[in-house]
Amino acid sequence: MPKISGVDLKLDTLRVIFETASENELRDVLQEAKGNSELAANIFLMKHKSIRMLNPLKRLKQTESHGNSIGCEPKIKRPKLEITGQVDESLKFSTTDAFDSLQSESNFTLSLADALKWPTSTSIVSQVAKKSNKLPLMLYRPEDVLLHTPCQLIPNILPKNLAHSLLLVMLKESETWERNQWWLFDREVSSPHSSCFYITEHAKASYGGEYYYNGSKAKDTRLFLPEMDEARKVITDKVNGLRKNRIRYSIPKFLCGPLKKFFEIFISMFSFHRHPFEGRGDWEPNVAAANCYSSSKESVGWHSDKLTYLGPRPIIGSLSLGATRQFRIRRVVPSNSHPDAASRIISISLPHNSLLIMWCMQEEWKHEVCPQQASTLNLLKCFFSVIDPHNVAGPKRINLTFRQFREEYSTSWTPICHCGIPSVLRPVMKKEATFGRYFYMCEAGSANQGKNCGFFEWLNVQEREKA
Repeated sequence: MPKISGVDLKLDTLRVIFETASENELRDVLQEAKGNSELAANIFLMKHKSIRMLNPLKRLKQTESHGNSIGCEPKIKRPKLEITGQVDESLKFSTTDAFDSLQSESNFTLSLADALKWPTSTSIVSQVAKKSNKLPLMLYRPEDVLLHTPCQLIPNILPKNLAHSLLLVMLKESETWERNQWWLFDREVSSPHSSCFYITEHAKASYGGEYYYNGSKAKDTRLFLPEMDEARKVITDKVNGLRKNRIRYSIPKFLCGPLKKFFEIFISMFSFHRHPFEGRGDWEPNVAAANCYSSSKESVGWHSDKLTYLGPRPIIGSLSLGATRQFRIRRVVPSNSHPDAASRIISISLPHNSLLIMWCMQEEWKHEVCPQQASTLNLLKCFFSVIDPHNVAGPKRINLTFRQFREEYSTSWTPICHCGIPSVLRPVMKKEATFGRYFYMCEAGSANQGKNCGFFEWLNVQEREKA
């Protein structure tokens, strides 16, 4: 189920503010503050009074025109964005000037409370410009999505009547969905959107109802509704039809070191390839994580989906219903010298009845659905931050992510940690030396007031597939 890790969310927030700080420094102050990101930022500022924070996040310059009052926003000139595809003419705006903050390295005053808010369009643009010297790449056309990302966009995937009936059913269902809750250190936090988990009858019988998430057994697991099952069949046929054109490759055993890495990079340059760890046979989705973003402010932060039951290199079919939202992805670049370096952010527009196929990308990419503006009337707002409401759902977006629980990664194969619950499977994403490997770790802390047993175990993918 695609949810953000609480620790990652807090660390990402602090990284945006303190660009020159190391991850260990930020993690230490976050632990010292017991998970309170605002307190952690204040502690860090006290310890490092001369630290240079990210220039473009200065939303409260103390200038003569604005005075020193808290809450006054400076006049910001919008950057010229790189856009591919068709753009609604009514949403065009002036793009002749760039941010003053991107042109200058001068000192500034930052409101800490303001900086710790969820990222706005301004902060996102500035963050990317600072990290990669490029603005977000906006994609609208399926051919552009296929060219620039490991995803594939299929507009109007379902017949019109089925898409409409499924939307109505899921809007009604979403009224009973809840926000996930978990522990971050000694504090209980909740997700910024509601969700629910659906499973087919066959998968539920195979798993015996045993499904763990965030360190505890899932309480609300529902069977697929008839409309969901009909949509699942359409999506399954489409994905498997496209998947037949993807070529499976294997890494020659004699390659090692730089030659092995060069081979992997060379293969990844081609969109139509299949990873050797990808599931065998046809893709048969048997579960769906359902998410509801009730308003333009509801969101989910940067994360990659957990692999415990999906196994390595899973295929995920993400169906969007209702309001159009921006789906952002960024490649994680492992490096011993810069473990937190990330590539340019790519933003994909997902309209009603569109399917985004994520081809085996969870190990190398992170994704998010960020907060957006609720109205298109204020044309001074950057157009990609404006939500496009649906004529039935309004600002609500229903997201059904179809995925396959693999038999070789069922609960019976999952190691039990010292706390007595199934551990969680994760990929190595930030360490170059072990990038591409997978490990199990204890997740009990999410449900046990932040306390875990420290369990750790490497996964041997080849041995698991032979079992």
